[in-house]
Amino acid sequence: MSSVAPPQPLEVSVLGPVRARRAGEDLVLGGRRQRAVLARLALAGGEAVPAARVIDELWLGDPPPSATNTLQSYVSNLRRVLRGPEGQVIERAGDAYRLALPPEALAAARFEALVRGLGTADDADAVAQADEALALWHGPAVADFADEPWAQGDAVRLEELRLAAMEERFDALLASGGHSAAVADLEAAAAAHPLRERFAGQLVLALYRCGRQAEALRAYERTRSHLADELGLDPGPDLVRLADAVLVHDPDLLHAEARVPAADPVARVEATPAAPRARGVLATGILPLPPAVDERRGRTDFVGRDAEMAALEQQWDLVTEGDRRLVLLTGEPGVGKTRLAQRLARMVHEQGGPVLWGRCAAENLIAYQPIAEAVRTAVRMLHPELVRTLIDPRPALGLVLHDTVPSIERAERSERFALYDSLADLTGEVSAAAPVLLVVDDLQWADASTLALLQQVLVDHRSGRLLVLATLRRPAGRPTEEVDRLLADLHRDHLVASVEVEGLSAPDVGALLRTRGVELDAAAVDAVRDRTAGNPFFIEALVDHGDDLVGVDGRSLPTTVRDVLDSRLAAIPADDARVLTAAAIIGLRVDLDLLAEVSGTDPDDLLDVVDRAVASGLLAEDEDLGWVTFPHALVRQALVARTSRNREARIHLAVGSALEARPASPDRAPRVAQHLLAAGRACPPGRAARGALAAAGAAASVAADAEARTWARRAAEVLEGLAPEAREGLDTEADLVVAASSRNLAEVDVARAAVERVHDRAAATGDGLLLARAAQEQALLVGGVGFSFGAVDQELLGRLEEALAALPADHPTERSVLLSWMSIALTGADDQERQAPIAAEAWTLAEGVADRPDVVALAAFARHLAHAGPDGLAERQRVRPVLLEATRDAGWGELELVGLVLGVVDLLEADRVPESEAALEAVRSRLAAGDPRPLFDVYVHFIDAAFALLRGDLAEAEAASARGLEQGEAAHGGNATQAWAGQQYMLANYRSQLGGLIPVVEAMVEEFPTMAVWRVALATCQANAGLLEAARDTYRRTYEGDALPLPQSSTWYTTVCQLAELAWNLDDADLAARLLPLTEPVADRVAVTGMGAVCIGHVARHHGLVLAVLRRDDEAVELLERARRRAEECGFGPWLVRTQVELAAVRERRGGPGDGETAAALRAEAQEGAARLGVHPSLLPDDLRA
Repeated sequence: MSSVAPPQPLEVSVLGPVRARRAGEDLVLGGRRQRAVLARLALAGGEAVPAARVIDELWLGDPPPSATNTLQSYVSNLRRVLRGPEGQVIERAGDAYRLALPPEALAAARFEALVRGLGTADDADAVAQADEALALWHGPAVADFADEPWAQGDAVRLEELRLAAMEERFDALLASGGHSAAVADLEAAAAAHPLRERFAGQLVLALYRCGRQAEALRAYERTRSHLADELGLDPGPDLVRLADAVLVHDPDLLHAEARVPAADPVARVEATPAAPRARGVLATGILPLPPAVDERRGRTDFVGRDAEMAALEQQWDLVTEGDRRLVLLTGEPGVGKTRLAQRLARMVHEQGGPVLWGRCAAENLIAYQPIAEAVRTAVRMLHPELVRTLIDPRPALGLVLHDTVPSIERAERSERFALYDSLADLTGEVSAAAPVLLVVDDLQWADASTLALLQQVLVDHRSGRLLVLATLRRPAGRPTEEVDRLLADLHRDHLVASVEVEGLSAPDVGALLRTRGVELDAAAVDAVRDRTAGNPFFIEALVDHGDDLVGVDGRSLPTTVRDVLDSRLAAIPADDARVLTAAAIIGLRVDLDLLAEVSGTDPDDLLDVVDRAVASGLLAEDEDLGWVTFPHALVRQALVARTSRNREARIHLAVGSALEARPASPDRAPRVAQHLLAAGRACPPGRAARGALAAAGAAASVAADAEARTWARRAAEVLEGLAPEAREGLDTEADLVVAASSRNLAEVDVARAAVERVHDRAAATGDGLLLARAAQEQALLVGGVGFSFGAVDQELLGRLEEALAALPADHPTERSVLLSWMSIALTGADDQERQAPIAAEAWTLAEGVADRPDVVALAAFARHLAHAGPDGLAERQRVRPVLLEATRDAGWGELELVGLVLGVVDLLEADRVPESEAALEAVRSRLAAGDPRPLFDVYVHFIDAAFALLRGDLAEAEAASARGLEQGEAAHGGNATQAWAGQQYMLANYRSQLGGLIPVVEAMVEEFPTMAVWRVALATCQANAGLLEAARDTYRRTYEGDALPLPQSSTWYTTVCQLAELAWNLDDADLAARLLPLTEPVADRVAVTGMGAVCIGHVARHHGLVLAVLRRDDEAVELLERARRRAEECGFGPWLVRTQVELAAVRERRGGPGDGETAAALRAEAQEGAARLGVHPSLLPDDLRA
């Protein structure tokens, strides 16, 4: 049996998601980066890893200035979590860190030792030892970081070792006559790894020895088919010989021979070159070239462009070395941008790189159009099993693939946050084997969602080696503000380059003409170049026009390309021109069945027309059977320009009608809307508006808010001038879409104006249901969450009451919604006596409509807010899971994110700090590496700043808080201002500069007069400035009499705890006595505001200060010691420093045995910590009085 040492009390494992266990219990390791530190050290075994390398790997070569302090905080937190009888688990070795654990405490090292022992074990021991080794696994190796560059190699190596251990186990079973016991496990292994021939051979042998010859041969055939279909390979000679032996019943197969152990399975694996994980998924060259690469190929050979190709190859080399970037091919129409992109695509493919291709359409109908086209085209060319391997783990890709991959359901709107993440992850996995080229043709026509997706994928390091090559028409023919904004952002990140494509030189023009069989002298070539500016498309058009170019002079050349096209079109039969005109009005790509229906042409006759058009260069074959395309947009434009406006409108209407009758598809609604709107007066306005609203709904369903709003506005435009009754309420539906999409885009003023229009129409007609919808939209605009801290939107309350009064009695669903919003709106009043009963009624009504999870979710949110403050924590913790489950069932991703944020704060308040940090990581992951909607980014920015403040990372806190304010002012209004101001207050507090903040805090008191927390903050600032009597006067005017009238609210903790600090600073025993019954019951909590922007540490510290003011020094020391320990354990550096100073002062005053020495040590530690963090240790009462 194994001589490997037994498991240890503490075990750290990367054989699955990184984890640490003590005595069989999982330890809470904190957020993603903190867990990554442990994983990185565990992968190094006991070797030291330089801190600089850890920082570089964690932040992918772009660490923030605060990275060193942050890493130290992570290490400190991990030391606390891992601490046990074995002593310090993470040691500092110079400028490096190492895990100071024996190999037996590292699951990976223990696993390798067991696998290495298989080489010398007999059969029975080998089976038991392999079972012991494999039992250590709890998921894919380093599962939560396997795609990180620093973990990829180790992840692949460990996975290969696991498979080797399985193979050794099966060999041992077969050698000892255990073939029957091995069959089930072998079938599972062969199914999971269908290209691994050793598993296949072991299964074939086991089945044969069980007397199942036919099944053994079928198992061989499955493997042979997989190898042929996936890789184009035949099985290896060993597997072929085994199958032949099974076929002829070779008697030697029935004898279980003694196994010949490998000398060292680990050495055998390590001798095999490690391939990135993606090579098992997408072997080099397995993805064929997209058909678009060969469009228009063969009409003219590629000539010239040596400089442009050299520039593109240079950019590709950068990507091959690990870069990712956007490269623009810019130039006028017809100059050859697409041909250049095709040439680079063929070069990349010949080098083994996957090529994806998508194009943007001028109609700009479908969100994510070029990305969807590129991925769909690739998916259609792959084996279904490979598609499942790539796509099934990334369900958010259903937003663009649900109609292509049968196994994937259409993603809910809430999963839009994961789409960017999934696409970046997918390209990263594929590019691990070979760099990826994604061509986006005609970027100037891209929709806003596509541009946002491209930006996020390019800035996400997980995208790996990716080159996005985009052709861009200059001039574009219409404004391209969104494209310009994308390019400006990427320029700042150094992720974009540009290659200008100009006209061909005279020698290249001559070469191009020669490829078309035209020989001209130098003067004639110069003349052709002068008139065409070297534009290849124009030159080809001249040749196709049939002019006598041999004797050409300036007067015989048409002056414009339209003249060329008009001449060519004038030569085709009238019936052909009629059909081609209909095709041009349908679009750049044309479905032949649709064209036959719209043009009224017999299908066989239509094919003859298409053949003639292709032969003349007016149409081109498309990649999809049954479709054709125009070789250039200019050809299509020339056809449309030759058509009267009335005829064009009638054809648009016919196309729209034909498309309406077709089965549903992702692009049907926008295509129908485009043609009905283009039909103008030929289409009734109501029908056109309904079509546009259907397109808006389709865009909203994939979270393309900008596109949804555009369609809604187009619906409203077509209704202008109609009498109100003729609009059929469609203008109201359009305004509701504009309101919702603008809110999601953080354009609150635009959304509010739309809501006003809806409310005014509803009020004019007394429509209670419509009033309810308008009130709900208005509520969603208040503060980003339905309320503003310190203020109540009286207009909103009035409108909610108005809607309730007008609502029919038999509508409990709408009543629950209105009551929920009313309760939420009252959050800013700190009036739970009024708020809680309204929330309770909404909750009761919602329980009666359980089939409406959105109503339940909203009522749960209202109930959560109605229980703010310390007394409501238990109820909030009970309600929050209901809130999250209901939001997920409803697909209400926005409210789910709010619920996740509330979870971060609730866990922090309960002093479950590592769980709170992990919950914050969950919120961040939902935002998919930076969701472009500021409404939700703001939460993370402010909570990031709060945690940075707790750690003492002041630079990061300032930066994150500034980001929150910048994005939050539009989306969250006063809530963002308050969060930012609170964090500025904390920064000044840490630096003992509160005195300089008095004007700012006075302004906050004036702006939010009902919020006691700001008046207490003002008193604290005054005390910090030495204005002690002013401070006393401020808080006494706030709290007159004997009681402290503190309502349960989201700022209860920060108000009470600031008062405790004020009592300490002023040595005010009267105030301390009034605070004592408030701080004592919550001394085990953390003082944090309701949405998490401000946290002032553990309440145990503040309770200790209250006791110290009352001269109950023994109890004060006990509480301050508890607060010190928790601050150290949680990594709350500034609060640790403050507590050390205050504890030292109380101990010194107490004067007990050892108090003096302990106080001196505490002060020294505080000074060291303050210097390291850049904070002021503390101002004690004597300092303030001085």
